[in-house]
Amino acid sequence: MFDKIDAMLRRVRAERGSGNDILDFKTGIGGIVEAEFLVQALQMRHDVRETSVRLAISKLANIISSEDSALLGCSYEFLRRLETVVRRWRNMSASSLPPDPIEQRKLAIRMGFKGREDWQQAYERARADIHAICGKHFGG
Repeated sequence: MFDKIDAMLRRVRAERGSGNDILDFKTGIGGIVEAEFLVQALQMRHDVRETSVRLAISKLANIISSEDSALLGCSYEFLRRLETVVRRWRNMSASSLPPDPIEQRKLAIRMGFKGREDWQQAYERARADIHAICGKHFGG
């Protein structure tokens, strides 16, 4: 089952990504979709019935470890908050970051960071954490 889900995830990245994985916070490696695919796969495998991804992550704590559950939850929340800020800022659906560093700085400030550097570290850490947890279950 996980092999099929991993293949679907790779297809989504190829078909829906912008071509710049670093900017694709939704479909890129360690992005929102990767986290959601993992949660849904674990829910199917372990019969965890929960429609909310956020609540499902908590319910999976005994399956993926409480540490991974907390890390996945925080990282997922960061990316969802990012998505909300970008969507409101652009007043349209968004799945990738603005490529311009000046625009990224504005985004960082909108998210409550003092500057782009701190925000970028948090962004990269969130995506790396999601991808590492997924790698334990998918193959990468």
